[in-house]
Amino acid sequence: MTYPLNIDEELWNKFKDLVPRTKKLNDALVELIKDEVLASEK
Repeated sequence: MTYPLNIDEELWNKFKDLVPRTKKLNDALVELIKDEVLASEK
């Protein structure tokens, strides 16, 4: 069973453009979260 993610399509397209095609989606999400965490610690 799959659960559709409720993501704004424009935001999703921007995200896909930012992420190199060679990267796995999971890796990209991990990096994105890491960046957010590091930014919030400052």
